[in-house]
Amino acid sequence: YLHPDTLNQKVTEAVRDFENQGIYRTMIYCNSLSAAVDMDCLRGISVDTTLITPLDIYKSLALRLSSLLLWAANAQCLAAIERIFYDKNPSLEIIGISMLPVVMAIERQEPPASIMAQFSLEALCQGTPRCQGLVLGCTHFPYLREELEAITSMTIIDPAEEMLKRLLA
Repeated sequence: YLHPDTLNQKVTEAVRDFENQGIYRTMIYCNSLSAAVDMDCLRGISVDTTLITPLDIYKSLALRLSSLLLWAANAQCLAAIERIFYDKNPSLEIIGISMLPVVMAIERQEPPASIMAQFSLEALCQGTPRCQGLVLGCTHFPYLREELEAITSMTIIDPAEEMLKRLLA
């Protein structure tokens, strides 16, 4: 985030390296990286490559929901994802939360139940009854999926499966 031009250059070089190896389908799995890189510019440079990010999935998802709870790793990513949802559906109700300490706990491989308790995630999920879906706006958060499904009736939305379908299409 601090050096977006450098980040754009590094991602562009990686995609070009893939193309040099005959790889023309790339999935940028990380929400934060997808939000930080100028994807329109990258797609313009690499016209032969299909690039898929979680942000692409959110564009199609926005019209299917009227309310959601959006969890992201950091506020910059949260803002980027919110912007996508609101651009496609201005009437969408979003409760957004950035959760970098949860990401760090996941990276330390703390048990999911411990993370859920430590950050009061059950109370957070149950305190948002109007939300139709919980968007896992960080690739770390599926680590908690089983725990989340056990405590909420909200649909858990992980963009990874749809990304893979698009990449393989």
